Amino acid sequence: MTSITHIGLAVPDLEGAIKWYEDVLGFTLLAGPYTFNAKTAGEPNMTNDVLGAHIKKMKNAHLMSENQVGIELFEFVEPKMPETKNGVYSGFFSCVCHSGRP
Repeated sequence: MTSITHIGLAVPDLEGAIKWYEDVLGFTLLAGPYTFNAKTAGEPNMTNDVLGAHIKKMKNAHLMSENQVGIELFEFVEPKMPETKNGVYSGFFSCVCHSGRP
């Protein structure tokens, strides 16, 4: 691997997470929010190729910190991240994206 370009994180509320990363950690929104719908995306598509055919709808956005740390936030709409009784989301997803050859 040559370099890590950004880290992907799943969140239950994309807009709320964008606001939190901007207000609390000083990140800047670079791109998005984008929406993905498998019904209208056609095949093949990069989202299903990378994340799997079970992803039907999602939203995502790219942010960057002042020191060039990049994150990509994902909100999985269908299937939705499972929520436990105490309101804590039990689903987990991460993606380390890199440039160059592995």
